Amino acid sequence: KPGAVQSAVLYRISQEPEQKTRLLAFIKSLPEQDITDIEFIKTDRNDVMVRLVESFGQKSRTVDAPLLSDGTLRVLAVGATLLTAPEGALVVIEEIDNGVHPSRAETLVRQLRATAAERKLRVLLTSHNPALMDALPDSALADVVPCYRDPEHGDSRLVRLGDLSRYPELVAQGPLGQLMTRRILDRFLKDDTTEDERKAQALDWLAELRQNTDVGAE
Repeated sequence: KPGAVQSAVLYRISQEPEQKTRLLAFIKSLPEQDITDIEFIKTDRNDVMVRLVESFGQKSRTVDAPLLSDGTLRVLAVGATLLTAPEGALVVIEEIDNGVHPSRAETLVRQLRATAAERKLRVLLTSHNPALMDALPDSALADVVPCYRDPEHGDSRLVRLGDLSRYPELVAQGPLGQLMTRRILDRFLKDDTTEDERKAQALDWLAELRQNTDVGAE
């Protein structure tokens, strides 16, 4: 049972106060409520089940694992993975933000990067979420690898953004998530024109603009 396995891993992490503090720091700022502690219930079969202690104003309550949202469970799983992976390991997380509210994407990215840097982990993420793309810091944009379909051959291609000849021009146009939803990123990825061809197109456009301006002034 995945939930039972996750609870067991979280239980082992929580036995070390320093690790438990790191796990709480990773997850507590994601929901609207404040997660103040992680507790565990022992079942009749001597298994453990995780539950979170949440505070609302002056009140607090416990929420057992079956009642936690998919997003909260996923963040718990990601935190557990990052804290138990061998130092220096490569961690691959598919659809990192699945079930997480878009407004929490920036916090998730910030916590993930801090934990990965602290433990010297290399982290490979996949996502289709524009909010998460927008949350990436400028220093990480060059290492983003979009997947797109080649318009001529129909096969899928991968390219590192920093390897695009027009990369500076691309990122100057706005946050990456917005470039994706406005299909500007797609246009840049599929553009096979040379620099000379683009210069010629720009000069032609400028000449046409001047001609239209002159006609309008007559």
